[in-house]
Amino acid sequence: MVAWSFPLTKVLPLILGWLLLACSGAPHDSAKLVADGITYKGGTSADGKVQYFLGVPFATPPIGALRWRAPQQLDLSSGVRDATQFAPVCMQGDYIVSWYQSIMSSFNTDPSSFPVPVESEDCLYLNIWRPVNSGSEKLPIVVYLHGGSNKGGWAYEPNYHGEQLARHGVIVVSIAYRLNVFGLFAYPDQQVMNFGLMDQIAALQWINQHADAVGGEVGNISLMGESAGGNNIGFLLASPLTDGLFNRVVIQSAGSALKGRTTRDDLLQRTELVATELLSNAHGSLEDLREISASNMLKMVPKYYGNSFYFDPVVDGVALLQLPRPSIEVSDKPPIDILVGSNKHEWRSSLSEGDTLEDRVGVHLSAALFDQLRNLQQEGESDSDFLDRAITAREYLCPSRWLAEKMQEKGGSAWVYYFTRQRDGDVALKEGVYHGAELPYVFGTHDSWLPTSDLDLQVTETIMSYWANFIKNGNPNGLDLTVWSAFDLELPSTQVLDVDARTMEHVSKPMCAIFSES
Repeated sequence: MVAWSFPLTKVLPLILGWLLLACSGAPHDSAKLVADGITYKGGTSADGKVQYFLGVPFATPPIGALRWRAPQQLDLSSGVRDATQFAPVCMQGDYIVSWYQSIMSSFNTDPSSFPVPVESEDCLYLNIWRPVNSGSEKLPIVVYLHGGSNKGGWAYEPNYHGEQLARHGVIVVSIAYRLNVFGLFAYPDQQVMNFGLMDQIAALQWINQHADAVGGEVGNISLMGESAGGNNIGFLLASPLTDGLFNRVVIQSAGSALKGRTTRDDLLQRTELVATELLSNAHGSLEDLREISASNMLKMVPKYYGNSFYFDPVVDGVALLQLPRPSIEVSDKPPIDILVGSNKHEWRSSLSEGDTLEDRVGVHLSAALFDQLRNLQQEGESDSDFLDRAITAREYLCPSRWLAEKMQEKGGSAWVYYFTRQRDGDVALKEGVYHGAELPYVFGTHDSWLPTSDLDLQVTETIMSYWANFIKNGNPNGLDLTVWSAFDLELPSTQVLDVDARTMEHVSKPMCAIFSES
């Protein structure tokens, strides 16, 4: 992947149009936030009900010659700053842009219309949406961690804007964090490696410090993340640096990284290869590598890391003492409430023609366990659909149920969902309920190119209400909502999120017993 390079005449109109759409309102004199001695002047939605503050710094990014250091404390002069525009996104290449463009093409929309963001190493900023509150009531805060395999993505992708969710009585904060080789990097004798994870911790510290200033209820802070963002929450649960920073978590389509997929040795091997090519010396100093431009570092990623490399946090003795699974097993931290789940067709878009159950799942199982798994194929279920369901169970469903069980054992409440709403039309039928399909429903941000019916809007209102209720008090239930049963290992307790929300036994639950033995 390489840094984007487009003519200014092509990029500028996209960016300007995108910013206008994102703000969906105008600056407003009453939209002020005072933090770190600075007055941030934000904006207000067109109807005057939601204020937003965009591009608020939470840490000083170590960039250029200071690269690959922990985030530094802010050192800003007092004054007034504009907070009506998003900041640049963290360095990453075209990974996420290509994903969006691919989905848009599937839905017969011009992919070039997607707003391409500006990248920079100077990217440690957060965004806040809060309902206009005429009283003195303090509101719960939810902090969103974006997905993107920790190698791409940003805090204000079109589906992550927090205005609609904020209308349900919560303060929504989305945060940036370093990605790719800038967010995870190892060098001999270097202890700190999890720079992206430490950015997330720094953002949480800033939010806790300024919770009262943003109108938030101190001590009522939830984390919400999808895909890699949800996986990162697992590492934050395990980190010794996060005590007291949050008390609830919403984890969407994640869990695959709980056992750890990356090691320090993996990173060191790749560092040596990169140093050999960029410095003509495998033993070049870290200072020499810091002199390499960010764009040149990104160019090395496809060659030496490849598409299958996971930029998951690793045990470094600082941000992580052990991997999430063993850490959560023995943790004596205060109880954490959890809402967790996955989508119906998480893996469909990642399957290739000719993929088999033996190749994609059987390699992880003994012959006896594989036979047990094969026996779970339902009548009329195609091999492709069964493969999708099996991988979805292994990567998302089963880790989610394990997390729910552990949080509940430690005194927290636990709620498990299964998102099955499929949009109307032949294209939606082909794409299915894909990875990330729930996000427009959670945030109320349906793209104009997605077929969105009144039923989709009904599901959206239901899901936003469930999420907001959980963020407020650890229980998604509320008036005019179908009852959602608390998680129970022995009883049907998965909430199907669709036009007819209901509690049932998850169709893939029997697979978890098989995968737990592998």
